Amino acid sequence: MGIRYDISAVEILNRLGFDRKPDQKSWNEFMPKDTSLPKVYQEFMESAINCPLLGTSDIWINRIGDSGLKPYFLYQEIEEAIADQKEDWERDEEFRAGSTYYPFSRLSKEHWPDLVGDFLKIGSDYGAGVVDFAIRKEDLEKDDPPVWMNHEADEITDWKKMYETVSDFLLEMLLNVLACIEYTTAVEELEETGWTYLGDDLEEEGLAEEASEKNGELSEEGLEQMVEAYGIDVSKLRSFHSVTMGKLSCCYEEEKQRFYIIEEEEEERRLLCIAPKNSVKNVS
Repeated sequence: MGIRYDISAVEILNRLGFDRKPDQKSWNEFMPKDTSLPKVYQEFMESAINCPLLGTSDIWINRIGDSGLKPYFLYQEIEEAIADQKEDWERDEEFRAGSTYYPFSRLSKEHWPDLVGDFLKIGSDYGAGVVDFAIRKEDLEKDDPPVWMNHEADEITDWKKMYETVSDFLLEMLLNVLACIEYTTAVEELEETGWTYLGDDLEEEGLAEEASEKNGELSEEGLEQMVEAYGIDVSKLRSFHSVTMGKLSCCYEEEKQRFYIIEEEEEERRLLCIAPKNSVKNVS
């Protein structure tokens, strides 16, 4: 039984049936004009634009029918803010002093890098929208560059590197969607493409009683029993952060075409399995 531990975000998306490529017009309307993009990001976005599975994710995919955001440059935001706030600065000294954009208005654009380099914003935390994720403009020609974060409580000049690669960012965001930690979007959308969740206890496999505690969550021993039964080597799993500050891991069983997601948060552990509906008994 072959278990994949190196599966990428775009491969997961495509195997789940979300592999429809946008036409050139849609792509041009979505991406900034004449912009080079990292290879990993471009390949993922070719499947992700308007993808309903990612409608509640932290990745900007501009879902049809929503007022979804799409990638744009930080300098574009600054230019628009200066134009919008210029008259208010002239009338209100206190507002001008507190504006994060005002210092940029005092410089020619060629000197803005003295304050902050330009970034291509590619996402934000869905719902609250207090955190932005971006790639440095100078890194856009790299295949798999780092992803940076800016919190709304910080100055727009204060960016912190959060992910060493775009690959890690995309995979973590996708795993949070598939684990249904805050939203059940994945359950609903995967149903449409012929997939189902077997649940915490995987009752169809007859392992629930042995591996689960009375509260339905897996103990550490129960989790070990469960993953061992499925041939999963825990030492080969990579951990990513969940939006609830827990940990998420994922692997793929090629023979049965199943995705296994392990979620760990404090004393609670879950093993989720996403499987083709036609391979599971008693699933309509």
